[in-house]
Amino acid sequence: VSRDLLRAMTAELEASADHRRGENVKPFRLAALSAFPAGKSGARLAAKIEPQAGCPMCAARPQIEQPLIAGLLQNLDDPAFVAAFEVSEGLCRNHVASALRAADSAAAQQLATLQAQRWRAVEAVLDEFIRKHDYRFNEDMSDDERTIWLRALRLSSGWLGEVRSQ
Repeated sequence: VSRDLLRAMTAELEASADHRRGENVKPFRLAALSAFPAGKSGARLAAKIEPQAGCPMCAARPQIEQPLIAGLLQNLDDPAFVAAFEVSEGLCRNHVASALRAADSAAAQQLATLQAQRWRAVEAVLDEFIRKHDYRFNEDMSDDERTIWLRALRLSSGWLGEVRSQ
């Protein structure tokens, strides 16, 4: 499926480039490109390659996450849950915001405290990553330090990509 999508999107990009160079382009492509207002070639091309419908997984995500967030909030008083949370990097900013919106004031305060501790721990590793990239230091990085910038990006953006050791 990915290969076919890439082929179709590439064909659209190539057809647009061929059209601009005045090369022979299939008539249906010319008709499709001319259906958009003049002067908006980037918008026309974007419309040809962007998704044509919403993603059902993205649409279902809030309904899937809602019970998980409720479970998180209910377990903030469980010492075993809190201990597990404290050894993790915590939640990304999107999920923190979602959980805070769903929390009562006590749970919101507790989550904010726990999450701030986790983000401060990530910040400390980032500080060490930055320090070790300073030209004045010649120190090896741990695996944790080597990938911290990717993990911090994931936490700060809500990016769902997998973080791999490099």
